[in-house]
Amino acid sequence: MRLREIDLGGWVRLLGLGLLTAGLWVLLAVKDFALTPVVVVLVAAAVLVVAVAVVIAIWAATGGYRRQRRLQAWARGSDTPAEVPVPVRIRYLRRVTERGAWFGWLGLAIALLNAWSGATAVLDGDDPWTSVFSFVVAATWAWVGLATLVFARRSLPHARRLLAEDEREQADSWFEQRDAERR
Repeated sequence: MRLREIDLGGWVRLLGLGLLTAGLWVLLAVKDFALTPVVVVLVAAAVLVVAVAVVIAIWAATGGYRRQRRLQAWARGSDTPAEVPVPVRIRYLRRVTERGAWFGWLGLAIALLNAWSGATAVLDGDDPWTSVFSFVVAATWAWVGLATLVFARRSLPHARRLLAEDEREQADSWFEQRDAERR
């Protein structure tokens, strides 16, 4: 995978995740540890770099950013990505269809629990950093949950049809390959 294949939206998501992770670390460091500002900034920068590197490594391991975007668009209704082999498409669709809407509801439940934790911290007069951390985590999980539910409502039936078609295509090609080997 080349870094040039990541578009502007990918860089925004990538850096946003890194900044969110580094920001949460800074909140924890300021709250729980007596560190100098230089150490906090250096470790936050290291957390940012590690988070970005991990996401890029995951994209590279799954075939690259462009392939992931093509598979996502395909599951939402665009053309079949001919450059992606059928077994890779099946693996992606299985992961998407197995996760389903339950993951979105789980994300919303986690968001609600974190929001409740933050609200009780505010009402009890606890340390304000605790409530800020809880609200940031709640907003993140709410976003993940809502995005998953929207995808499940709009695209999950289509993704299930695509999975059934690709599994049939793979089974047909397997039988054709076996017949060719016997001849």
